[in-house]
Amino acid sequence: MHFILSLKNRLLNYHFRHPIRLIAVLVICLIIGLLVKNYLSNNNIDISTWFLDKPLSNNASIPDMSNWRMFRQNPGHTAFVISNNKLPEGVIKWKYFVQAFGRSSPAVADGRLYVGTAVQTIIALDTETGSLIWQHKVSGPVDSSVAVIEDLVYVGLRDGNVIALDIKNGQQKWSFTTDGPIHGSPAVDRGVVFIGSGDSKVYALDAVDGTKRWEFQAKRPISSSLAVNQEVVVVTSEDKFLYVLDRENGRVLMDFRVSTSSRSPVLSESQLFLSEGLRGLTAIDWNAGDIVFERFRLWLGIQLFAWGIAESPPIEKGWIWSYGLPRENFVGSPALAWGNIYAATPSTLSALDPSTGEALWKFSGKKDFNKSPFIMGEEIFVVDIEGRLYAIDVHTGQNRWDFVFGDAAASEPVGVQGVIYVTSADGTLYAIE
Repeated sequence: MHFILSLKNRLLNYHFRHPIRLIAVLVICLIIGLLVKNYLSNNNIDISTWFLDKPLSNNASIPDMSNWRMFRQNPGHTAFVISNNKLPEGVIKWKYFVQAFGRSSPAVADGRLYVGTAVQTIIALDTETGSLIWQHKVSGPVDSSVAVIEDLVYVGLRDGNVIALDIKNGQQKWSFTTDGPIHGSPAVDRGVVFIGSGDSKVYALDAVDGTKRWEFQAKRPISSSLAVNQEVVVVTSEDKFLYVLDRENGRVLMDFRVSTSSRSPVLSESQLFLSEGLRGLTAIDWNAGDIVFERFRLWLGIQLFAWGIAESPPIEKGWIWSYGLPRENFVGSPALAWGNIYAATPSTLSALDPSTGEALWKFSGKKDFNKSPFIMGEEIFVVDIEGRLYAIDVHTGQNRWDFVFGDAAASEPVGVQGVIYVTSADGTLYAIE
């Protein structure tokens, strides 16, 4: 107590004897506080995230190559499954009809298929027979592909809600409301649901009860699906930036200027790949980081180039290579398997070396491709605008077979255990073996 009283007296004496010094110290502290606040805000650093508890579960911590549990198969969006079954031969196994399907692609897990429809329902089907197990009514058409992890089904809705349904009967277990429409799909990994919204935010939610762990604020709406690995979350926004976020707290580790906002990235151990429309397919080192100095370096380089001092514009840090075909957009997202990256434009499916972007083989279909490719075993599958499905050898680019299953595909096809599932614009879901 004596020490506290002594310290109080000293501070009071200091204040009255040296008021200018005290004011200077307070002003300096205020400036430092404002600078720290600005830095925390610009880098999306929320101090409260430093003290987050671990998620309530560790769902999806082990890669599952025998099911198709979410958009592009896994949180990294590689769109690849191993197949121990006989590969498909292009024969329709069963069909299921609804009035209309939207962009929601199926998820397949443990003998059941889950998909959203354009007639305001989430449905669960038996993968062996195609019979309806349950359906859940929602507020509007479903663009988001569902994610199925353990005993819950996760999906985002146009009304801005993220919901979790009981896998057994479709009853709602929890919901979380955002302030904008959700068009992208959830990625679920290690007990956390990651999803973007039209309110320009990325949300990290606990997979068990839907409580918010953190959020990231972009400058424009987010309509793409997020890619996630053990360290980062990657997302594109309508502000024409790709953001690499720390998965534990949402802090910006890197940003990268892109030409499109709606494409979903693909993550490997050291690179990410993004289809950028006419700009082509771009490979980026997601570990490049250091956005503060990077933005200044780019600005300075552009100014030097504009004034004729530099011979060429600056290359953005993290850029590795870009690959494109003249006057053609890339279709959807690429697939990653067997040490290669596979991507489609309307006219051509290409296999590329992920280190250099060099084309290893090319395949052209009978009509334009219109959906992202996926890989099952050692075959790559892709569809065209006439509803024709192609089965192509991943190593040689040779076409094994193709056949027309129905109208043009409404969503991206998926495949597991030797069976392909695809929704059609005519309101039919096809199982093809």
